Amino acid sequence: MQRVLYTEELVQNILNIAFADEKKGASTLASLASTSQLWHTRAVSVLWHTLPNIKPLLRCMPRDIWKTTPRVFDETQTQHCELKRLPGVDDWSRCNYYASFVRWLG
Repeated sequence: MQRVLYTEELVQNILNIAFADEKKGASTLASLASTSQLWHTRAVSVLWHTLPNIKPLLRCMPRDIWKTTPRVFDETQTQHCELKRLPGVDDWSRCNYYASFVRWLG
């Protein structure tokens, strides 16, 4: 990769512009995150900065820990997420990694 693409400010600007696309922003950042360690750290930082709720973090845990079920609340269909078992020490590693990037939990 060209050295100019490792410039902090340029990388951050590219990621912010990519994330602004409401339809493809998250998938574009996920793709950019796989290009290099520098891009990974910055892209993950943008992707995980703001979460609407805690569900994305729970989904980082192994599939046998949580389950979702559809629920209706005030005539609105939602997904209810619950733990099926208590997480062990090893189950937290991926969740803790991504949680370190979260700055706002809605």
